[in-house]
Order: sequence, then structure tokens, then C-alpha cells
Amino acid sequence: MSDRVSVDERIHPGHAITSPSSEYTLIFQEDSNLVLYRNNDDGQEAIWASNTMHGEDESSENKSLILQGDGNFVLYGAEGETLWASGSGYEGVGSPFVVVQDDGNVCLYDDEVEGRHWETGTAQ
Repeated sequence: MSDRVSVDERIHPGHAITSPSSEYTLIFQEDSNLVLYRNNDDGQEAIWASNTMHGEDESSENKSLILQGDGNFVLYGAEGETLWASGSGYEGVGSPFVVVQDDGNVCLYDDEVEGRHWETGTAQ
């Protein structure tokens, strides 16, 4: 399992990205919800969600989550509609990537542009 999403990488429902310590997992669920979980001895605790649930009866075949070349992290529905976006598109894009950190924060960085461009704000 990877701890990051690279630019133009397309993720489909059921895919998970886990922090290096395996304490946190970001899952693109079959119901179209993107959820960050804290993993513990009792199971998983949801600590952040995109709130984009659309029902599992809807085909998940065409749903995707992608880090676009402009630095915007976008969740698309089965019909290609935008269900959620980070709003982190910016000029001067180098090589953006999204990472699940060991502190519980999911962040968008760029190899060539200093600073954090988006985050879930879930650092523990």
C-alpha cells in the first residue's frame, strides 16, 4: 500500500492509501465517500470525510479520484460529475502529490512549490 497519490494517478473505489506507520488510512469507499480512518485495536474510527455518499447500488465502475495536473484533488461520480474537490488548484505547478502523514493529516504538497497547498486539518 502506498502513502501517497501522484499527479494524474486515477484511484477507483475500494482503493486505500495508508500512512507509513499504518495508523491512518484514506479510503475511497464504494459509496463514493472519501474517508480518513484512524486504525486502532478496536477497529477503525472515521476522523474526516468528503460527505459524498451516493449509495452502493450506483455503478462504481466510472467513479474516480484523481490528483489533477493543476494541483486540484477531485472526486468524480459515475457520470463524470464533480462530487468533491480540494479547491487546491494553483499556478506554478511542479509535481504535486497527496500524502497520508503519520500525524493523521492528509496533505497536498508540490516538489517544486514550497508549502502545503491543501490539508484535511486532522493532525493529531
